[in-house]
Amino acid sequence: RTLNQAGIEVKNAESQPDTWSKLGFQQAFCPQGDFRGTGMLSLHCLHYYAQTHRGMVSSLVEAYNERSEGYPFAAAGINITSMLVGLLTQGAEGEHRSASAPDAKEGFRGPLFVQLTRVQGDDADKLFEELFCCTFGLLEQLWVRYQASYMMFNRILSAVKECFHLYIEDNWSRPPDSLEGLRSFDVTRVELPEPPSPLKPGV
Repeated sequence: RTLNQAGIEVKNAESQPDTWSKLGFQQAFCPQGDFRGTGMLSLHCLHYYAQTHRGMVSSLVEAYNERSEGYPFAAAGINITSMLVGLLTQGAEGEHRSASAPDAKEGFRGPLFVQLTRVQGDDADKLFEELFCCTFGLLEQLWVRYQASYMMFNRILSAVKECFHLYIEDNWSRPPDSLEGLRSFDVTRVELPEPPSPLKPGV
């Protein structure tokens, strides 16, 4: 229903798996399988983003399906969720952890989490959800800036992560009380990582 309200027609999805592909799920016949690594958190964030940024979601889905541009909406959101949980639990350079079940002993202890504890007001009420929306905004800005293709998705996601490195450094001594600095982050400060070198024959 939320997607329909965003202008994305979703009818009889159970019997028409192509619908899930259009929304950017990798497993068209079993879209719930895409959430294996991030659980309900990704689904919740995608739902929140579709509710609060309806025009953007409609534009993203249209660009990916009708103009062969852009990136798969659902897959991008799932990757963003996983990246954010990694930053919150392990820090910018830390080992990846499951978004659905971070280690209880380690908990949330990354430098980004430390800064977010200072956030107040409206952003604090839906902090992770708004952080997710900010991250989607960074992804979209970088995608447009570098005129990216689907094959560049992982490089763009790495550039988004670099935005967080710089954001954390900028605000470490005086953590902000809102996410406005992240919403207005200047993505021109970030360079796109070089593509991985192709493997040589026999390697």
